[in-house]
Amino acid sequence: MTLTVSLVKVGNSRAIIIPAKVLRKLNVKEDSKFEFSFGDDSTILIRKKDDHPELEFPAVELPAVSNEEIRSFREGLVPVTPEEIDNDERLAYILSK
Repeated sequence: MTLTVSLVKVGNSRAIIIPAKVLRKLNVKEDSKFEFSFGDDSTILIRKKDDHPELEFPAVELPAVSNEEIRSFREGLVPVTPEEIDNDERLAYILSK
């Protein structure tokens, strides 16, 4: 959708009036944040920022695992034969990934 708009004086600055139907379509609220950028070819890009903050993953310290614990874990694993895989579609699906 392309709209023709003009500038309106607001104090010492200028503003562009965005029609209400466009704001509703984009789900813009009064506290919405925007990114504003422009290019060399007189292009102005105004992009609504996500309403959700950037995800931040906390630093997690991995527990120390000894070689003995790893060996014990591996010894507890049960091997799966090709026949068992062929006879169980769940195993076939999981092990084919």
